[in-house]
Amino acid sequence: MMRLRRASVIATLSLLAWAATASAECAWMLWDGQFSSVLGQAVLWSINGTYPTAKDCNDELVRYVAVKKERGDEVSGPRAGIALYKGRDARGYLECLPDTLDARGPKVN
Repeated sequence: MMRLRRASVIATLSLLAWAATASAECAWMLWDGQFSSVLGQAVLWSINGTYPTAKDCNDELVRYVAVKKERGDEVSGPRAGIALYKGRDARGYLECLPDTLDARGPKVN
């Protein structure tokens, strides 16, 4: 019984270590979601860049916000990896997400 419990603990710790390693290898993407003026199409998505860490992505988000403000766009944020913007010709938001998530939503087959 003790061997079974020990094997279970070892297996659990191995699984947790593997999950932590997989999470650490995750890249981050800076998504730009522009609200569309076309009826029936809510958001037009594009990727502004990919980064090795969440911090790198958020640092780039801060730079994008600064550029948008310099251009005269209204920008709120960034907060928690998201910034909203409204410019002369577009409005939308910028968001940092891990590459395991797709801002466009789940893929439908």
